[in-house]
Amino acid sequence: MQAVWHGEMQLITDLDRVFEQGEDKNIDVVKREVRQYEKEIKKRGAAVVNQERTKAEKEKTQKTKAKKK
Repeated sequence: MQAVWHGEMQLITDLDRVFEQGEDKNIDVVKREVRQYEKEIKKRGAAVVNQERTKAEKEKTQKTKAKKK
């Protein structure tokens, strides 16, 4: 939760209240926002992995070409 709302204590306090009081409508909103945040993190992670894989493949290709010379 701290990651989603950047650790803002007032928001975390509000979340505690929402869950303690069982405010279903607000709980649903929180769950949707967290799910969306998780999807975005997965996308970013996949993008980083793809970038690193491409970089490693290019480096490998360059080393192979250098050895052939």
